[in-house]
Amino acid sequence: MKLAAISIVLGLSIVLLAPAQNSGEAEFARAMQFIAEGKFPQAEQSLRALEKGHPALFEIRYRLGVVLLRQGKFAEASSRLEAASKQSPDSAAAWLAVAQVRFKLGQRLSALEAAARAANLAGDAPPIWHALALLHSDAGGFATAVAFEERYVQASGANPSELHRLRAQAHRVAGDPAQAADEFQRAISAAPDRWTAYGDLAGMFLDHRTPEPALVLLDPVSGRFRRMAEYHHLLGLALYQTGNADKAIDSFLAIADLEPNSDLGYASLETLLADAGARRAEIAARLRGFRGRNPNNPVGHFLLARLLALEGAAQPEIEVLLRRAIAVEPKFWPAYYELAQVFETLSKNAEAVRLLNAAVRLNPEYAAAHFSLSRLYAKLGDRDLAVSHRKRHGELLDRQRAATARARAESPALSYRLGDAESSVAPAKER
Repeated sequence: MKLAAISIVLGLSIVLLAPAQNSGEAEFARAMQFIAEGKFPQAEQSLRALEKGHPALFEIRYRLGVVLLRQGKFAEASSRLEAASKQSPDSAAAWLAVAQVRFKLGQRLSALEAAARAANLAGDAPPIWHALALLHSDAGGFATAVAFEERYVQASGANPSELHRLRAQAHRVAGDPAQAADEFQRAISAAPDRWTAYGDLAGMFLDHRTPEPALVLLDPVSGRFRRMAEYHHLLGLALYQTGNADKAIDSFLAIADLEPNSDLGYASLETLLADAGARRAEIAARLRGFRGRNPNNPVGHFLLARLLALEGAAQPEIEVLLRRAIAVEPKFWPAYYELAQVFETLSKNAEAVRLLNAAVRLNPEYAAAHFSLSRLYAKLGDRDLAVSHRKRHGELLDRQRAATARARAESPALSYRLGDAESSVAPAKER
């Protein structure tokens, strides 16, 4: 769920509810100040102290539940908020918070029931309508989200950017991407300095294998969003889809510069390593730095092993890296598969089979591992297992082809309009 929705509930805890009248008023005021400043651990500490003296006071129980929710402590938040909603069943804010925590705990149906109770009690409280719009958006109920956001915008005079975004998502779910694109552009026009609608629209174009308008959209705003990793990620994907590998590498490395301890930029480079050419040395140097800073992240070890294999490095160095990836994350199945390929080239077929079986236990849907097992079992003289894995490989390929065809049918290349320019494009060349 969006943090904005939870922040709205924190605000409601101040705006909609009367201050606590008890001997702990000074501590309560401190907690409210911590909330206003975004200092949630300190607010939690103050509220827990108050809770000891006043365990059944609604205001403290409710506010502590929301602060716990904000910090991701969902089980504890749930116990406070459920109790608060029973104690004050006419509080729209309490039922909204209950809906949010249930949604976080995966209790979708009961979350929607609590949201309905909040809506019935909301009256003339626009912040609750906005929070409900965000909740229903996260739940995929875009038509309901639009209705709540319309009420919010009309009552509060708020910027309609979020309303246009929700309308766009509703059109997209309804299978009308052209109308969705128009609404996303209206959202951008209403709030040109807000990133979210740009990301939504660019992501939709990429999902429809129509990268050209994504580039048209993203290029002119590079200065505005250059400090955002998601901007560079979407730009890199668009460049990759248009076949511009070198600039795509630049975009993914920009993510690594912005977030040096995140593996997003490096993981995005995986499919480009074969096309990196002279830039492999630069990428290898960065991966070594990432590994040094994040020794317990398997991605750095794995990708450096992949890159060194492409460069023809010695097998022992590659093996050490892949074993390290497995040691720090025993469920990281790609490392098992790659290490099996190393052993197969050394004719250590039994060890390669062991590693491949580990890979398919962790990811039974990985067709390439079944194909390798088929080949190796044939070499080892086990015809039955060779046939079994070859059959499984074929089944998985058929399923993948069907899924790809279904995705293409559901997300065809778009005729697009950006501003006053209209154009139709064919799907980008498959890579």
